[in-house]
Amino acid sequence: MKKKLRKNKAYYTRIYRLAKACNMNFDFTLQMIKLRADDKRLTRKKKSYGSFMNWNTASMDTLGLMVCECSKKDGETIKIRVFMTKEELPEDKQGLWKESIMH
Repeated sequence: MKKKLRKNKAYYTRIYRLAKACNMNFDFTLQMIKLRADDKRLTRKKKSYGSFMNWNTASMDTLGLMVCECSKKDGETIKIRVFMTKEELPEDKQGLWKESIMH
């Protein structure tokens, strides 16, 4: 138990020092480290199992058409891809683009 406490103390001390050196909040620094680790995990999953575009979840926003890229292993969302123009979409999916005042 003491070994685990020592290990966790060293980990959080390192994060505290990093936050102090960067003049950032401790919670924000911890959150950024966790997000980076999650991004690396999803990148490894995409590389190992591949991914597909889930066109059923496509939605139009002011930025453009947003589509989820999901893992072939379990369907977990890896990232959200934004198509800014209709020409960026594949030929068979251009019907999903809705003309709006913004575009």
